[in-house]
Amino acid sequence: MPLRIAPTYRAAWVPARGDGPPDAALETAVAWWEERCAETGTRGLLVTNDKMTVTVTPRLLALARRHRSATPRTSAAAPWGVPVLAHRPDQAALHLAVQRAHGAALCVVEGVAGQVAGWASVTPAVALTPAGPGTGAATAAVDEQWLRTVTRLASGEHGMPSSPERTLAVLVDLPAHRRAQLPTALIARGAPLAEVRRVVKLLAEVRGAGAR
Repeated sequence: MPLRIAPTYRAAWVPARGDGPPDAALETAVAWWEERCAETGTRGLLVTNDKMTVTVTPRLLALARRHRSATPRTSAAAPWGVPVLAHRPDQAALHLAVQRAHGAALCVVEGVAGQVAGWASVTPAVALTPAGPGTGAATAAVDEQWLRTVTRLASGEHGMPSSPERTLAVLVDLPAHRRAQLPTALIARGAPLAEVRRVVKLLAEVRGAGAR
């Protein structure tokens, strides 16, 4: 996937909810994902944090056998440009999913509330609701100022990462909820994983300094 560009795939996610069964979230995502597979006539790609997650989860194992699967450690053979389902991804798995979904589609099942909200906020992704009362889908409006900040941090200066001093100055000025969303937002805008990890370390410095 070309770096530091706007997403070029259809996107959806199932936000983590404490009041619903996890199976419902997965099935909601699978339905959307397999519709995209059917539209393109291709087998999809299931991305998880590790192989064990698939091995011990019968539903995921069945999906991996019907489609294809990959983890950050087994990404070399993962296909590009196919509909991707990312199940409860960490940053490395989300980064892989974003790369492989280029030109196709990506659906993310969030594992912990807020974990991929940054990605969803700048993609923008359709929020899917598990079947039941209030079922529906919504895409949140993009905050243009937030989008510009993320894009600037992802792009750096003349294609190079911004200096730690410049990056820290931007981070300090961000509201706390935006700082929490920043790592996955950078992934959404194509920042290399090494740059995302650099920013995560700087975010820790900001928190250590007591920034609100």
